[in-house]
Amino acid sequence: MPGILIIWDRLFGTLEAEKERCIYGLTTNIGTYNPFRIAFHEWVDMWRDVRTAPTLPDKIRYVFGNPGWKHAQTQEGPQAFQASSAVSRY
Repeated sequence: MPGILIIWDRLFGTLEAEKERCIYGLTTNIGTYNPFRIAFHEWVDMWRDVRTAPTLPDKIRYVFGNPGWKHAQTQEGPQAFQASSAVSRY
């Protein structure tokens, strides 16, 4: 988004070039055009994760933690999530 409010960075001398390209979008496709499913699918997935978490701190981390966080008993962690995502780096 280099064009949004770039004038302020130029005025105050705080403009810096991006060092790596930003990646936007979904990590996995939803597979539907249903607007309700699109709007609420992540809430449903998060609720499923909260229900399966073994401890209260793990349940809290699913709600307030980093995206892709998994509790210790699962095989997948944030690194596996990032490595297995369909997003490729430029």
